[in-house]
Amino acid sequence: MKQGFFLFSFFLLSLNLFPQKENEMLFKVGKTPVSIGEFKHLFEKNSSNEKGKTTEEVKEYLTLFINFKLKVKEATELKLDTLPTLKRELISYQNQLAEQFIQDSDFEERLLKEAYERSKYQLKASHILVKLSENAKPQDTLKAYHKILEVRKSIIDGSSFADVAKEYSEDPSVLENNGDLGYFTVFKMIYTFETAAYQTNKGQISMPFRTPYGFHIIKVEDVKASKGEREIAQILITDQSEKGKNKIDSLYAALSNGTDFGFLAKKFSNDKGSSMNGGKLPKMGYGRMFPKMEEVAFSLQFLNEISKPFKTIYGWHIFKLIKKYPFQSFAEARPGLQRKINSSGRAKLSNQALLKQLKKKYDIKVFEENKNVFADSNIRAVSNDSLQNTLFSINDKKVTQEDFKYYIYSRRQKPESILFTEFFNESILQYFKANLIKNNNAYKQAVQEYKEGILLFELMNKNVWNRASADSVGLQKFFDMNKNKYTFNDGRSKDKSIALNDYQKYLDIELIAQLRKKYVVEISQESVKFLLEYYQKK
Repeated sequence: MKQGFFLFSFFLLSLNLFPQKENEMLFKVGKTPVSIGEFKHLFEKNSSNEKGKTTEEVKEYLTLFINFKLKVKEATELKLDTLPTLKRELISYQNQLAEQFIQDSDFEERLLKEAYERSKYQLKASHILVKLSENAKPQDTLKAYHKILEVRKSIIDGSSFADVAKEYSEDPSVLENNGDLGYFTVFKMIYTFETAAYQTNKGQISMPFRTPYGFHIIKVEDVKASKGEREIAQILITDQSEKGKNKIDSLYAALSNGTDFGFLAKKFSNDKGSSMNGGKLPKMGYGRMFPKMEEVAFSLQFLNEISKPFKTIYGWHIFKLIKKYPFQSFAEARPGLQRKINSSGRAKLSNQALLKQLKKKYDIKVFEENKNVFADSNIRAVSNDSLQNTLFSINDKKVTQEDFKYYIYSRRQKPESILFTEFFNESILQYFKANLIKNNNAYKQAVQEYKEGILLFELMNKNVWNRASADSVGLQKFFDMNKNKYTFNDGRSKDKSIALNDYQKYLDIELIAQLRKKYVVEISQESVKFLLEYYQKK
């Protein structure tokens, strides 16, 4: 028992020691050190064996890693990192990668959980819209707000929502639906509208809220639990005349007598997208299809149950229930919710949350007196020499009037006050991104990995792949020396591509040998021992 205790204690000690050891040198290529932590990160990232790492695996990867660093060293010495194409590629990658770091992870998690909770329910709501431009003047905004308040009061005082919607709503669809939006769930409306709807109780009228379209009020007519998803097969007859009705009835009679649904769908259904697949449709949930189709699909309770014929704007349908998918757990739904958050633009809300944090964190000063010059309607024609005063500063960075002039020069569709807010916020985020490489180890590590990757590619392209294709004399010599390895037919080898690949491997081995002679590799045996013991215990 004591022996087991001491072994376990030593195991914990070795794990706890790692953070102290990770910055220590594992090896040096020339004068360039490589840390234990960098090796560990890439080894575990590239290893397919998740359960444990054998001594042989660690030693083998260490050799490969040293060879990799030798090639990166050579590429740097050859100044391949100064090539314009590589510099542009690295800057492009850094900009793309930085976008992933301007998210507030805690806020993103709240968005995910919020979306999941909302997805548990379907809402049926009606709305009234008073249109207002996003760039409306304050007096126009106030006028529209008072109008929507009066509209809401008339409904609270007893007027029918549908009647008031027909009279006042500026949503064009009100002529057809009296403001009734039917059932919807999360991601079916823009976020501000969705939030107002889910925060309004059944039967209540929301307070006015604003979207890019103007001011709205909502009445939530009904709330019901989501029923997961359904996989449905259909037969569709697009002829909506009496002839079409007779045809769908005859097909329903055939199904009732035992005729195979898939056979009839393939032979008679007018939905060419599904007929060849036995009528199968993509999985459906509420808010994805025409309301009547959803109503029928979710009324089917038993597998292989067939609906009676029903009519929609598309024609006559018969549905068959193929499979029921229950409501997913949060873990199951998470990947899909994340994709929808990103594609819906909702992720930008996370940017705003980060921006709020940065404004508290950074030392930001706005020089109001230097903003006054932009009240001039002809500011775009003002000389840049007279626009060198500081508009605002973010820590040690100064942003000048000229910088803002450049920003607004081609943006004439918005007033300067709104443009200034946008420019101010964008400048803060740009400052954050520009300093990521100093302040964020994960970002710094990812940029370094990418840079070394493109340097390796460029070196291999130059010294191995292109050389193997261009060096016909060398390739022929290599081929002649290894003829016994290849298959011949009528005096010609069938394995030319294999020979070329083998020659590339030969050139790679030759390159590594040259680099090991050119650069001194110093390995810390103490660090290697620590790594081997660490992975044995782990």
